[in-house]
Amino acid sequence: MNYSTSPKLLIKASSVWTATGESLAQAALVVEAGKIAAILNHEQCQSLLESEPEATGKLEVIDLPDCVITPGLFNLHTHLDYSQAPAIPENISLFTWMAQLVASTRPWSPLQFAQSALAGAKAAALSGTTYLVDSSYTGQTAEAIAQTGLKGLVGLELFGLDETLAERIFELWQARYQSLTSTASGALKEALQCGQVAITIAPHAPYTVSPTLWAKARDWAASQNLMLTAHLAESQAEYDWIFSQSPELDAYLAKVMPPGPKPFATLLNELTWRGSERSPTKHLEHFGLLDKNLIAAHCVELDTEDKQIFAASKASAALCRRSNERLMTGPATASEFIEAKIKFGFGSDSLASNSDLSMLKEAAAWLPQMTAEQALSLITIKAAEAVNIAEKTGSIEMGKAADLAAFPLSSDFWQNDHDQEAVARKLLECAPNASHLLVDGKFVVYQGKLLADS
Repeated sequence: MNYSTSPKLLIKASSVWTATGESLAQAALVVEAGKIAAILNHEQCQSLLESEPEATGKLEVIDLPDCVITPGLFNLHTHLDYSQAPAIPENISLFTWMAQLVASTRPWSPLQFAQSALAGAKAAALSGTTYLVDSSYTGQTAEAIAQTGLKGLVGLELFGLDETLAERIFELWQARYQSLTSTASGALKEALQCGQVAITIAPHAPYTVSPTLWAKARDWAASQNLMLTAHLAESQAEYDWIFSQSPELDAYLAKVMPPGPKPFATLLNELTWRGSERSPTKHLEHFGLLDKNLIAAHCVELDTEDKQIFAASKASAALCRRSNERLMTGPATASEFIEAKIKFGFGSDSLASNSDLSMLKEAAAWLPQMTAEQALSLITIKAAEAVNIAEKTGSIEMGKAADLAAFPLSSDFWQNDHDQEAVARKLLECAPNASHLLVDGKFVVYQGKLLADS
């Protein structure tokens, strides 16, 4: 079902929350050629519908009573390919959980990763998400995002601590990237060609990627005009490992890092940049690896000076409150990121460390630390700004992509007038699945059903 060309769409709803500081009651949107062509209040909509047939004959009217329309939601950090990973008990430490996750999924076939990623992409779409920033070692998530009809930036993960092998490790990554992009077909090939999906490089974290290798990733991403994704300052153990030492993290890395030509204990002793009494953030800054092209996930262990450094670099952050709390690392403090003027949005992390991929629930987790409108903006326009695409999407404005989500609220709620904060708060508190979802004016979800399953 593709309404992005002819006929044009007229979508009516009880409320339109634009993410621009405006909320319209009993409003409507005109969608044409994948773009938002008009935003109409109630009177303008009625006037259009009552005009001469030649003015309305080409309009397909979609009436969504008791719904609020928002920009499509953003998820700035997830791992879709772990969506069907075996359940892991809550409230265990981060690296105990990661070791179990690696052990449970390492035997998976490419098909299993693909099926798991597709399940995650479908769940994201049904919850109202149109854009995902994902990290994946296999890259299977790019196909899943494209097949579901969503947009996204997929980071193909990179690992390697041995400075002497940085060139060879990067060459192997480039071979994986070339294999993934050159063999793309069907939905993924089309999505890559039109820019709906992009594949970038993802140096995993400062404790798994040497500065020399990370620099190669940074330079490659810059040459491709792409942002790169990474994990940063997710835990106290990571902070300690970079700053001085962490036996817990040493033990984890000894279990999961691929074997190399030298004993792991020897490799650790050769890491001259470790134990330099720098925080993970200062570590990246010291080596020139913190800049505007980086999207850093978690960012829990940032002190005041770290936040100042981060803000000055123009890097972006993805805060994952529910996942961080579940893994007992503690959440970042969003108000401090706002005060420091850091670009950021919210992420869910994967279904392996979260109960769902609902970005409405993720945003609701930050109440009452901020207003509902602030929280909603951090999964729409503020998130779009964090990934440098706010000129194209993230808000409901004429000329922007028709990336839209419609969420039903109870008819009782609409019996009274509400300001935009009340509508946003009700939406976050209820966190319904989307009844309709459009990406570039094409329906991805229609009447609560995922069209990719049709």
